[in-house]
Amino acid sequence: MEALPDIAPLPAGASRSRCMARVPLGCVFYLTTRCQQRCAHCWLECQPDQGADMDPAMFSEIVRRAAAQGLLRVVTLTGGEPFIDPDRLLECIRELLAGHGVLEIFIPTNGLWVLADDYRGLAEELAFIGQFVPYELRIAWSMNRWNLKQLGRNARPVAQRWRELEHRFPQVFRRRTLEREDLQSLARILSLILHFEMGNNVLLESLLRSATRFLQKKNRLYDLERRFFHFMSELMRAPSKQEQKRAFQKMREELSSSAVLAGTQALLQTFDLEAWLDAKIKGLSFATAVRMKWNERQKK
Repeated sequence: MEALPDIAPLPAGASRSRCMARVPLGCVFYLTTRCQQRCAHCWLECQPDQGADMDPAMFSEIVRRAAAQGLLRVVTLTGGEPFIDPDRLLECIRELLAGHGVLEIFIPTNGLWVLADDYRGLAEELAFIGQFVPYELRIAWSMNRWNLKQLGRNARPVAQRWRELEHRFPQVFRRRTLEREDLQSLARILSLILHFEMGNNVLLESLLRSATRFLQKKNRLYDLERRFFHFMSELMRAPSKQEQKRAFQKMREELSSSAVLAGTQALLQTFDLEAWLDAKIKGLSFATAVRMKWNERQKK
């Protein structure tokens, strides 16, 4: 097998602290390009009558190399349809959990595998394996209009069996990862962070007012959102770096409490807010804070 290049190489003369985009939170494995459906939006152009599977030796090599550099925290197993070969999928999950520091595994699916006669047995095995994933094993049915159109008459039986799995194993089986409102809220949080880093204080005031109006209309409001927007308001009013540091420390303490984290996991999966706050408190780059956080978890 041809040797893999170094993961996340830095440009010549560049420092790692200035290359935050080159410190990934995890890896995405395209296990196969085979799929039972032919969706118009699929950028891999997966089709029922063609496709190829990822070489097991290549998968193992990427896992080994990524784990050695601490880049295997969050893993996505996708395709194609990852459940088109359930036995191989289970082998990949077990390999990932064999001491490589994986914290979370996400698997999207078109849901057709639940129509098989032995779907309950596979679901039970996945739920059992999920107990050994430190954060969570999350399997999400891609319930978008393209997939439902492709499912056709199978849409109803797939939905019925998926509801059964959601009821039996709610910690593993989901229909979607983020609600539309949650995505909008996350976008606003990231926008505020971005413009704060750029020093756009005038624009921040306008964005914060817009976020406040958004919160008043939101159907489901997480405690994290309330606290974060209040924190940004305090941060803008803090005239000195010392007062800003106290605001960062206060938000960091609130984020650490279990009451704040309840119900906010989806919002925190995309951006490591904890590491960003730590970076501001300690005067570090975001990339360095992420790396330090990973190393500390590896020691536990």
